Amino acid sequence: MMFIFLPINALALGTLPAEEVKNASGLYNLMRNLGGAIGLAIANTLIQQWQKKNYAHLRESMTATNPQVTDVWQQLSSADAQHFASDPTLAGLTRLSQLAWREADIMTTNQVFQTLALTFVVALLLLPLVKKVSIDGSSAAH
Repeated sequence: MMFIFLPINALALGTLPAEEVKNASGLYNLMRNLGGAIGLAIANTLIQQWQKKNYAHLRESMTATNPQVTDVWQQLSSADAQHFASDPTLAGLTRLSQLAWREADIMTTNQVFQTLALTFVVALLLLPLVKKVSIDGSSAAH
């Protein structure tokens, strides 16, 4: 995993004079940690919002008039009745709700990965604009 940081560090610090690298390195590490914390906070917020939105969308389509929903509900209730549930109908509804939450989680995970993929594609598209760093430490226009 450390091989990923070498090119990033070279891009961030490679164009600086040697006497400024020490201070710039500390600032770079601070900003990297701060950026990671902000990124995680944004991702967590998006996950919570998307999960609730996805569950609400699924819940809207799960009505008592939908024959697919009633079939699954009856199957879950009969399976719970075989396992001696005190109220198989309520147990079936609970399991149906759990299935909806699970599907909302899966949809949310897909959305998060799609967002991350889009972010990386945009970053790759911006890569040609980065100033090239040569091995001897001098910068050249890309």
